[in-house]
Amino acid sequence: MVQTVGETLDRIRRDSRDEYEKGFWFENLTMRVLKDNPEYEIEKVQRWKDWEEREALTGLDGWDIGIDLVARHKDGSWIAIQCKCYAEDHRLSKSDLNDFLVATQNPLYSMRWIVLTCDLTGPAEAVIRDGSPPISRIDFLRHLDDPISEEEAERPVRTPWPRQLETIDKVVHGLKHHDRGRMTMACGTGKTFTSLRIAEQVVPDGGRILFLAPSIALVSQARREWLRHTVRPLECRVVCSDYSAGGRGETNEIHLYGLECPVTSDPEELAQLLSQESDNTRVVFCTYQSLMHLTRAQRDHQAPAFDLTICDEAHRTTGVDRAGSPHLLDEYNGFQSVHREEFLRSQKRLYMTATPRIYTASSVLAMKTKGFETVDMSDLEVYGPELDFLSFKDAVNERLLSDYRVIVFGVHDENITPGLREAWLGIGEYLSEERQNPFVVTGEDMMRLLGTSLAINGFAQSEGLEQPGRLHRTIAFANSIIRSRFFAEGLKQRQLRSLITRRARQAEEGADRSLKIEAQHLDGRNNAYQRLQALRRLGKAGDEDETAQVLCNVRLFGEGVDVPTLDAIVFMEPRDSQVDIVQAVGRVMRLAEGKKLGYIIVPIPIAPGEDLPQALSEGSDGFRALGQVLRALQSHDGRLAEEPFKFVTIGKPAGEEHEGIEGIQLDLDLSQDLGIYAHVVAASGLGRPGLLVADQITYAVRRAAAIFEEGDLAEDLATAMGLTVDRNHRDICTIAALLVGNACLLHRRLSDMPHMEWLDDLARVSGDPFPAEALQRDWEKILEQDYKPVFEPALAVLGVLPLRRFASSALCILAECANRTATSLSELGYDHAGPLYHRILPNAEATGSFYTNNLSALLLARLAIGQDFVDWGDEEAIRRLRIMDPACGTGTLLMGVMHVLKSRLGEHRRLSDDETSDFHKLIVENVLHGLDINRHAVQLAACNLTLGAPTVDYRRINLFTLKHGPQPDGTVRAGSLEILGTTDSKDPLGSLVRPLATQQGLGAAQVDDTDLELPTGDLDLVIMNPPFTNNVKRGRQYTTEQVKQMQQHELGLRDHLTHVDPQAGQVIDANSISTFFTPLADQLLSKKGGGGEKRTDPTLVSIRTSAGTLAKILPATGCVSASGLEERRFFADRFHIERIITSHDPKRINFSENTAIHECLLIARRAQDPPRQRPSSSPFAGCLPPLRKRWRWPMPSQAGVGPSGAAEPFGRPSGWPKVSGRRCNGSTPDWPKPPTL
Repeated sequence: MVQTVGETLDRIRRDSRDEYEKGFWFENLTMRVLKDNPEYEIEKVQRWKDWEEREALTGLDGWDIGIDLVARHKDGSWIAIQCKCYAEDHRLSKSDLNDFLVATQNPLYSMRWIVLTCDLTGPAEAVIRDGSPPISRIDFLRHLDDPISEEEAERPVRTPWPRQLETIDKVVHGLKHHDRGRMTMACGTGKTFTSLRIAEQVVPDGGRILFLAPSIALVSQARREWLRHTVRPLECRVVCSDYSAGGRGETNEIHLYGLECPVTSDPEELAQLLSQESDNTRVVFCTYQSLMHLTRAQRDHQAPAFDLTICDEAHRTTGVDRAGSPHLLDEYNGFQSVHREEFLRSQKRLYMTATPRIYTASSVLAMKTKGFETVDMSDLEVYGPELDFLSFKDAVNERLLSDYRVIVFGVHDENITPGLREAWLGIGEYLSEERQNPFVVTGEDMMRLLGTSLAINGFAQSEGLEQPGRLHRTIAFANSIIRSRFFAEGLKQRQLRSLITRRARQAEEGADRSLKIEAQHLDGRNNAYQRLQALRRLGKAGDEDETAQVLCNVRLFGEGVDVPTLDAIVFMEPRDSQVDIVQAVGRVMRLAEGKKLGYIIVPIPIAPGEDLPQALSEGSDGFRALGQVLRALQSHDGRLAEEPFKFVTIGKPAGEEHEGIEGIQLDLDLSQDLGIYAHVVAASGLGRPGLLVADQITYAVRRAAAIFEEGDLAEDLATAMGLTVDRNHRDICTIAALLVGNACLLHRRLSDMPHMEWLDDLARVSGDPFPAEALQRDWEKILEQDYKPVFEPALAVLGVLPLRRFASSALCILAECANRTATSLSELGYDHAGPLYHRILPNAEATGSFYTNNLSALLLARLAIGQDFVDWGDEEAIRRLRIMDPACGTGTLLMGVMHVLKSRLGEHRRLSDDETSDFHKLIVENVLHGLDINRHAVQLAACNLTLGAPTVDYRRINLFTLKHGPQPDGTVRAGSLEILGTTDSKDPLGSLVRPLATQQGLGAAQVDDTDLELPTGDLDLVIMNPPFTNNVKRGRQYTTEQVKQMQQHELGLRDHLTHVDPQAGQVIDANSISTFFTPLADQLLSKKGGGGEKRTDPTLVSIRTSAGTLAKILPATGCVSASGLEERRFFADRFHIERIITSHDPKRINFSENTAIHECLLIARRAQDPPRQRPSSSPFAGCLPPLRKRWRWPMPSQAGVGPSGAAEPFGRPSGWPKVSGRRCNGSTPDWPKPPTL
């Protein structure tokens, strides 16, 4: 029968007839625990009176002198042990230890252990702190849950989880080819255990391993973990000389007497340990701060190099060093010195972290100008390639971690009762007197206490899995010890419990009384026993208890704390360090039986006269408190950007009708909450979905491009890509890096496909000694199946890269970035390539090409594609949709359309991952169409559109490159505008004005060189941001004669259009290319052939129908200027203007990048019967004044002319929604007038 140590201890206390018998049995139990736990490294242990060597070594008989047990350490030394079995609330005094301390003042004993079931008094703790020989206190209660069987049994070997096995395989493979490497695993997924199994494969028996961590506590935990699970004999030593080893102002360190193992700081002793030949593997566990002792052991005593150095919490080794400073020990910084071979000789280095720290390019440059070199984890020379990456998302999907949700409570000051306020102020006065320094209790402090108590008591209402309920186990983080103490005392106040109970009973008659909160503050002054006891109470709190346990701290429980049953953490104050936030969140994501979610509580104080949206968007504390938390989470969990509604599941508190407390429920189905949601995402940075991912890709591409440029590869790359060599070298290298990066992204997505199991993981590619060759092998195999537009140009780039280290580094940078971002990027509807490509696009100004930013694309697509756009339950109806961007570039607008289509279908019915991928494939192969004049842009668009469904058949992708400019045969082409001259007739002589080009004559090249039909009409939606420039700037890349020829060709297209459709022809202004695109969109939306109302011209083959939508970005001047009158008349005749959106944010008046033009979004639908038309509206993006009324603005009467020729209103009255926001920076204090259309 198997019992636990705790059950056995209870039986000893219950059944023992006297103290002597209790002590006897407790000593037996202690011997069993010491032998069963490898962390103690005990060879044998005996009672004092039974010790075989006692008389020979000490000359003493077996009489009791205060020593209960004697153990022999595996290194051959002796350990004297005293066992004290007292009640847990007892405090052992100095006098209780005197006999033992006197009896063991003998150099025979290398260590002295006191095994305790209780705490020590201050004097007793002081005595053992500086004892010699060293004294260690062994917390027996740490083993209460250990199993203990009646018969000794072999300790079972722990088998890694499948995902850990995958990491082990990748890292071992990488370290075979690289001396350095990185392993990134989410908090709580077993980095320490995984590193043990890696070391067992990398380092042979008898080898030497160094394990570094930033604190004694983490060193101790790692040592225990390794000894508990090793499959071979280890000879361990701990190196530390200062109990405050945490550094950087830490308060989470433990004292050396809390360690149960030999500790040294003697370089000579370390050299002896490492130099001797042994079959046992030597492992040194050391803090970064004590690394200098190992440096001296190697430098002064010729200790050999380590076979492997493992750097835990490796993000702590980043930072700045003064450039060119001499490497002297008196300037020693172990956190950075670990990287340098002159300080630490090691064959291999493995850097482990959950939170990699990477600095921005601007901050690196700023530090360099001040004489500092910056070290961050993207530096391949320092940290090596990333050998594996396990994200939060993957860890949750693999069930290695529980998921999390964020609870936000906004609390008004007026809701705090006078009695409660007085009690909290009294706590502040007491703390001020105690520390003899004023401590001011602010209204924000009180509101945070109230919000935290509400969350703990289950006031965040939701449904099913999302229902937090009462939270019985919580860790709260403050920014200072004094405030942590205040929060602990404040949560325990009786008046607070009464207030929460009244609130609950106002909301629900007969509701239970609120939980009694038992809060405790801990900091670095609390010893290991006190911390462990507090964590034990926290972990054992029951869900049915009427109490809630809360531990308040600053940074004590940020790293290395494992309480799987923890319900929630609270950020009581705004927290600036993203690493600290993610590490803290890692505490609540541990798995436990029955646990579904961990919760992150963020209380938000609301100032008088404010509401929650204002507190989030205007108040600095509200912005920082929520924004910093969400940004930190987003930086390590891409899902937060993909589905912010899901992760910020914030419930309205019960009794919402009572003033004073506000909560928010981010639910798409509740329209009244969407305004608040907008402020939440704005405050957090989540209002720009995918920006973080795109920024990572941009950073990686730029770094790789810089390496290509420094390697003088521009000319070779230009030749490989078919570009002219006279272009800017940086632009050439950037295009090359983009093409390779895109191929890596698709490679990462394909590696998840069952039919491509043979494809190497990108992490293995990074670990390969020759990544170019590894990628080339895989990509050539991929090309045998499909994907030519992506991998063919990328292979051309690889083909000219030299087998040099710098080129390999560039490829590793791109592969690592793709490995991290590909999965998230596929779901975001985000064009990552556009921002970079359009900046380097040759002749962008001459062609009028502007990149549409991703937010604008998503907004435009969502406005165009409403719930009634198609029958979302009819897959065939969706398949028949035809949507085109006639100037698609890298596919930004098409990506936005794809995202919205998937979102709309998801609103109609829940989709599995496989169904989502199938739907994505259906849309790309059937619905979306894109045209452009830049071949590389079209290739990038193809990759963008296929990331969400790598099984897309590239032969069916409707992306086309159209010829533009002078052609080899002496003619000129106008790109998409050639469609204006097409006809479905096989005989192009049907026109009396000019020969009309047939569709076959457009010269459109499908992205995979497949012969696909290019639709030139009968589309359901045209979405576009057409080129915008005038003839003065246009054509600068051509000769004067070629420019003249281009203009004549375009005039010919206009004349032809005027002949077949006079009104459309009048819209075109020959001085502006953008005016061609509105008639082009009209033609693309027109139905080819018979049926419906025909125009009068006999050559006309297109007719207008009641279907079709135009979504367009256009200059705002087109809505008000005289030059835009003909286009407005054209719209008035053929479309119903549903919505025009302009921005009145003075910092952002446009929807395109790299332009100062004031732009607007236009949604126009084919004119329908008045009852079916939505009212026209002209909302403003940006600042809105705090008006609660509903306004209706008539549209200007001079806007346009109707079909009858009489002046008519342009559209219908504009409906202004109820809004709540802030005043516009003083510059527009009143309602801004809608633009004159």
